[in-house]
Amino acid sequence: MASTANKQGRVIADHIGGIDTRFAPVEGTSVLQAFDLNIGRTGLGEKEAKEKGYNVVTSVSSGLDSTHYYPMHANITIKLIAEQESGRLLDAQVCGMGESVKRLDVLATALKFGAKVEDLIDLDLAYAPAICHSY
Repeated sequence: MASTANKQGRVIADHIGGIDTRFAPVEGTSVLQAFDLNIGRTGLGEKEAKEKGYNVVTSVSSGLDSTHYYPMHANITIKLIAEQESGRLLDAQVCGMGESVKRLDVLATALKFGAKVEDLIDLDLAYAPAICHSY
């Protein structure tokens, strides 16, 4: 929520300074740490999406956040919610001990630009286990 408040503050400052800017819609991205877990979400939850009239399809996947032979790997669970007809991403939720927030940032960006779930397959993301883990 702090990042949203910061964006609002910048818009207010621009208006005070005579610059006509607008506050862009936010996806409601938020993260928290609970013990050893990093948890986050972005977009409309499943219930919210259904209340807004979307016909949703949901996927929950769990696996390792890094290759199994790398010493610092951990489980991560990702839940995606998409509009069934178009495949457009509506929500993403992550939970894991490692770099789940990095995954959420990618999904929040995809959601912001109206990506479909199938668009996620071909993303060209940086990955090297030795530099991608800090736990």
